[in-house]
Amino acid sequence: DLDRDLLELSALHGVEALLHHGLEGGETGGTWPRALRDQFRGAARNAAARELLVQREVVDILQRLADAGVDVLLLKGTPLAYNLYPQPYLRSRGDTDLLVPVAQREAAGQALRRAGFRAAESAGGSLASYQSSYGKQGRLGEAQVIDLHWRLSNAQAFAGAFGFDELSADAAPVPRLGPGARTPCAVHALLIACMHRTTHLHAPYYVGGVGYQEANRLIWLYDIHLLAGRLSPAEWACLAEIAAAKGLRAVCLHGLEATRDRFGTRIPAQVTTRLGAPGPRELSAAYLRPGRLRQHLTDIRALPGWGRRLRLMREWFLPPADYLLNKYETRRRWLLP
Repeated sequence: DLDRDLLELSALHGVEALLHHGLEGGETGGTWPRALRDQFRGAARNAAARELLVQREVVDILQRLADAGVDVLLLKGTPLAYNLYPQPYLRSRGDTDLLVPVAQREAAGQALRRAGFRAAESAGGSLASYQSSYGKQGRLGEAQVIDLHWRLSNAQAFAGAFGFDELSADAAPVPRLGPGARTPCAVHALLIACMHRTTHLHAPYYVGGVGYQEANRLIWLYDIHLLAGRLSPAEWACLAEIAAAKGLRAVCLHGLEATRDRFGTRIPAQVTTRLGAPGPRELSAAYLRPGRLRQHLTDIRALPGWGRRLRLMREWFLPPADYLLNKYETRRRWLLP
């Protein structure tokens, strides 16, 4: 029925708690079916309880990384939850994303392992993946997951768009996650959000272990909406300038327009004009067109030199045996070929 469909869609789009918040504070909330509102209320309470555990874990991890001498920036959902949303539990997420300098990735991994986190099997290689996932179960049995990044994205045209030092220079604090907690500034965060959305035109996201293909997931677009609402005229101009310099005009405009279509986001006319103006062909714009093969070809083209390109293809086609066995949930090594 319609109520069940709405509940399922709200979960897939990560907006259950956000819907509850809107219904409780809105004039029309009382007109919604009570059973539906009770379901959203229960989801919001669960999210709020989980957030207390997540917050404690993130504060502890950031302190451990600082003690180990690791520089770190919080990425994506977690810092946005604490800096943009009325309450952090309203921004649903399944993990915490951290960005560290390339040279400090091993030290960061060691600090996470000392904190009780265990690394998941990785696709391996130096080019196929620029992140590692670490997980553990908390004291109450809840799953805690840290995605450790040393480049912004596994999409090669985005991976080197911003270096750690560049993002760190203008980073903003996240006071509620500790005195040293920092995240990219609003301009950089908005560009990263647009890049992240674009990668999911080709790559699935997972809810309850099930993969879904949807770049316009509402919680991601709402991030862009809130970030856009924080920008000053000078920051809007800066965003357009950086997007042009980094070859991200099309990706940025695509994300902003998708957000505006759903939330009525206000985007200065001069910004859309500049982002949409004719200019040099942008390699990253190829990610906006459908097709997983197109994504792979774009990744190959983004790498300089055929040596690195061939290495990437080798890492794609010949990943580590343990990774394959884990991915396909088997211990039968004879199936590897």
